Amino acid sequence: SRCLDALERLFLGLERWQDYLDALRQKAEIAPSLEAKKDVYFGIASTFQLQLDDAVGAIETYVQIVEWDPSYIRALRSLDQLYESLEQWEEQKQTLEQQIALVEGDEAILSLRFRLAQLSQMQLGDLEAALTDYSGILQDAPNHQQTLGALELMIREDSEADMALAILEECLTEQEQWSRLITIWRDYL
Repeated sequence: SRCLDALERLFLGLERWQDYLDALRQKAEIAPSLEAKKDVYFGIASTFQLQLDDAVGAIETYVQIVEWDPSYIRALRSLDQLYESLEQWEEQKQTLEQQIALVEGDEAILSLRFRLAQLSQMQLGDLEAALTDYSGILQDAPNHQQTLGALELMIREDSEADMALAILEECLTEQEQWSRLITIWRDYL
């Protein structure tokens, strides 16, 4: 183990990335626990991603980590970024859904839910799913400005305007935001 650590440091310092990866793979094989193995694999994936600019190698390695531990949020976040940069929208959608199920904190969850709605709307063209997601967000956080703005934009662009208006009308009526509702109706007409 100490020999592998020394080789790892040597190859890292010399920027001999393939040798470094080989040392990490050997280290993973003798890892004393799944946690230790996941950490080593995270290093492998990061090397693929950051040093070798090998998104495919990084994705395969992060996916392996998530197969071992579906709740490994660091790997899911990395996959999320990679899928977005590679425009692999269906995979990103799945990763966002996994993160939503795992993260804690209302703001973090709302942020992920909004990103999922945006992904459905903009990249996947699934306006029905986007509207369902936007409606759910406003049920939990009626003042979520990004969601309100996205729905208002849908009305201005006449993209499922009837449904977007119905969602906004319900939300803004409950909040008694009459002036905003009047402006939205003007955009609609």
